Amino acid sequence: SDNMLVKAQLVTRRADRLIQNKSWKAAPTPIFSRFVTIRHVTTGKYLAVVQGDLYLLPQVKQSCIFGVWTTSRQGSRIVGLKNKSSDRWVGQSLFGSLVCTASSFGRRDEWEVDSDEKDSEEKRWNRTRLLCASAGWGAGGYLTVRSSDFAVLLSGATAKKKKKAHFWCIQERND
Repeated sequence: SDNMLVKAQLVTRRADRLIQNKSWKAAPTPIFSRFVTIRHVTTGKYLAVVQGDLYLLPQVKQSCIFGVWTTSRQGSRIVGLKNKSSDRWVGQSLFGSLVCTASSFGRRDEWEVDSDEKDSEEKRWNRTRLLCASAGWGAGGYLTVRSSDFAVLLSGATAKKKKKAHFWCIQERND
């Protein structure tokens, strides 16, 4: 059943993109929601942007703060992450790597909050997987961390990859 659920989500993502491409309406405008930090649950380190690339840092710095922007597509599951210090969007580059260099929100900068929790939004974001919707030719790719050097990478979006995907804690900032 997990395999079928992952495949259904993949089809939904691809269909949503196809509808967006063929629609007469303009792409949905992102709406600012809040500032957050994104902590890797296993290591306790924070996601940060350094010169356009993503790294893990042991403590929160200005480069670790992201604005969460929501769109009207697929409810609150699709979000954009904009780094506060660089004023750039986190997403996938043209060559498939993970970067924070886009000056405007586009299809390559869409993220899906993928939590097993069914409770409140706050509880879901305390332990969630992050999926870059454009990775894998629209199939999606989970945000993971390589244990040998703590490099931040995108993996696939199969049921097997979902089980191995790393958990992230997204916490709201009040500053």
